[in-house]
Amino acid sequence: MKFFTKCVLCTVVLFNVLIAGKLFALPGVLPYLEDVSGEYVFYRDYSFKRDTYIGFLYYNETTYAARYYSPATETLPAKNLEFLFTVDASKNALEMTGERILMEKCIGQIEQSDTDLINYVHDLIYEFASRRKKAGEISFDTLKIPNGMISVQTLGINKTQDFPLFGGEVNFTFNYLIPIFNLSKITDDKNNIIFEVVTTGRLESSKDESFSNYKQIAIQNKTEIKTKNLLKEKKKAIRYQVSSDTTAEKQFTQSVTLDSLWTKGEGNSCSLDSQAFLVLDEIFSEDNLDADYLSASLLRNSLQSTKDFYVDWQQLNIQYSNKGFAVKQNLLRQNDNAIAKDFRVIYLMSDNLYGFMDLIIFSPYYEDNPKYFDNIVKSYGFEKVKSTN
Repeated sequence: MKFFTKCVLCTVVLFNVLIAGKLFALPGVLPYLEDVSGEYVFYRDYSFKRDTYIGFLYYNETTYAARYYSPATETLPAKNLEFLFTVDASKNALEMTGERILMEKCIGQIEQSDTDLINYVHDLIYEFASRRKKAGEISFDTLKIPNGMISVQTLGINKTQDFPLFGGEVNFTFNYLIPIFNLSKITDDKNNIIFEVVTTGRLESSKDESFSNYKQIAIQNKTEIKTKNLLKEKKKAIRYQVSSDTTAEKQFTQSVTLDSLWTKGEGNSCSLDSQAFLVLDEIFSEDNLDADYLSASLLRNSLQSTKDFYVDWQQLNIQYSNKGFAVKQNLLRQNDNAIAKDFRVIYLMSDNLYGFMDLIIFSPYYEDNPKYFDNIVKSYGFEKVKSTN
């Protein structure tokens, strides 16, 4: 259960930091959603014959990290290269001013072939920064999210450009939900994917090694654990309710229909057989932010991995409206390959006050009881508390 509890609580904390935190971006770029310290993104690079992943991490306006990773094969050992680089934030285009290879995070000694790989990543950094600048405005106005459930991989603004590094004319797809370069994928003239986002995330603290520890999100086999048919279990329906903080100017009650199989936990949480975890909370912004901007910021944060729990962007769907959104995604705990289904709903209750529901289920439990858990998600709602005056 610690897996689920920690994941949800970290998300709520990150929402609060997101709204209040200091924000920056690439030199020469005015993004719709500025980068927040600790945000990162990993891509699958299909231009290599072996599985290859390239990651970028944003620390502050002058300091970034980059990583090259290829898992071991039957004939080749794993390859991991990571380095810090600095840029001149006063320039109107990205210009590297320094670099330090993190030897303690690399595998083995640095060889000439490794130097070539690092130079390749250098080229990507310069090219992606330049292409993002040329792409111009990537905002809520230029990239509208349609209503209804869609795959996040289908969202983006397409820009066709000549790119010799990948063999000629290619199509860049940009999306402001992805940090740093806003790059979602690159495809060739036959629509074959060359480069594609696989996960995004944000470090919780200086001790969080999620960026350095990322390996790959692979298709997992169904785990054989004992489950049960929850629809046939004897139980009593219970409407679980959580009221707004008493300090809030406007009071609301959020609720969801559970049953007697669930156990009340800490704070606003409930659990079921240590296989499912639910929390209701609220997100309040003291700043008078534009509603579209705030909603987009919350959505970007909802799609991000937290400490050691990676979101699989290949299995990520969103349902969006002008009042909020719902997210359905897979979470992977890398150290034991545990997979969970994550259902997240964030809905505008009043001004900058959002209701927040998160339901995380250990994957085998969900696979054997999809209707049961889907009904819980559908039951979520809120209402304004009537004044007692």
